[in-house]
Amino acid sequence: MDEYLQSLETFYDEKMKYLTKKDKYIKCSNCTDDKIFTENNKQLILSCGKEDGECGPQIIIELPEYIHYETKVDELKKSLNNQYNWEALEKYLNVTKELEETKEKQKTINEEISRIEKMFFEKNMEMKQKELQKFYDQRIKKTKKCKDIEKKLLNDKINEIQKKELRKEYIKMVQEINVEYKEIKDLIEDINPFVANKLPKVTIKHENYIYEKKKVKKYNVKDNFVENMKVSWVFKGKPKYGIITDVKGKGALVKDEKGKEKIRLLNTLTPVKEVKEKEKLEEEENVIKYFSKSKDNKWLSTFNKANPFEYEGLTYPTVEHAFHAQKVEDEKKEEYQKLFTDIDIEPNEAKKMGGKKYFSENNYKLRDDWNQIKLQLMEDITKIYYDKNPEMFEKLKETGDKLLIHTGFRIDDYWGIKGGNGENNHGKILMKIRNDL
Repeated sequence: MDEYLQSLETFYDEKMKYLTKKDKYIKCSNCTDDKIFTENNKQLILSCGKEDGECGPQIIIELPEYIHYETKVDELKKSLNNQYNWEALEKYLNVTKELEETKEKQKTINEEISRIEKMFFEKNMEMKQKELQKFYDQRIKKTKKCKDIEKKLLNDKINEIQKKELRKEYIKMVQEINVEYKEIKDLIEDINPFVANKLPKVTIKHENYIYEKKKVKKYNVKDNFVENMKVSWVFKGKPKYGIITDVKGKGALVKDEKGKEKIRLLNTLTPVKEVKEKEKLEEEENVIKYFSKSKDNKWLSTFNKANPFEYEGLTYPTVEHAFHAQKVEDEKKEEYQKLFTDIDIEPNEAKKMGGKKYFSENNYKLRDDWNQIKLQLMEDITKIYYDKNPEMFEKLKETGDKLLIHTGFRIDDYWGIKGGNGENNHGKILMKIRNDL
């Protein structure tokens, strides 16, 4: 099946290249004729342009055939009943030959029914077993996460805002568990009526199109993984680094960059050479990560309090205040904006006042064009903030050409980076202002 799927990918990849009409994709090397792609409900054929010889079909994919289980079995059973009663007729006529032929035909039909029923049962059970295993793996993982949240909620060191977020996460996790339970229950009750009656077959004539399955490199625990070794692994498409603290069978206890220890399978780890570690350190030196609670770089955040500044006739204590103040555009605009000029309102409160809940409770309406203008508004307000706070702009200039990444607790993937992905629009605005000014 791997070869079949890979061949499908190769076939359509070659076709996409061919459709670009670039010379190097129109013909095979050392071939005078254009490639031909044949597609029907039975076969996919990639040919160099000729019907036979070395330049004939290069990839031939015979597609699998599926039958509808219930329909096919009903047809076969009907064919058993649509026969004369030869045994009764034999008493009056010489129908021995017809009787033997009928018995042989009935035997063949019964064997075919048994084959289809067995195939149907095995296919459905195989699929359900995989989905059930996946469901239970997720259930264990999410239940453990719920228990971890319960422990965190009992910790007196975390504040109410953090507890509120943890409760939201807990509720979300429970909701996901309930949805997944319903889905798996529906799956168990559901039966796929189609089964593959004919498996796919792949014929590849040219080595350029042969799919070679990559071999997974196997490491010898004694020779390749030892205590205090630096290793890396991939999480959500990003490389992570840590140090092995103990080797246990096929796994290792690894301490990551944040000091957290976790058992990881050895075949997911890669020993880190010093040169790689050096490259990583150099990369980190060229990046500045920040958010409102950063230890060293929180001054880059919209929450930072410096000199108050004026924007469109009103004075605001932070960029966060000025930004959210622009969300209302109706008769309540003046009333709403003045709320944000109060220096006693903290930036986190200003952010809440710009949220859906505050709008609903206080009968405010978000302006219709907010999503279209918010990016430019943030840039305009931030420029004025740095213009009125030259000492902050000097600090911004000192960051040189380093990459500024807005990431951290409760940062979304529009203004910053979340879980390794995001647009980082606030970081981009700061870098643009740094370069322009």
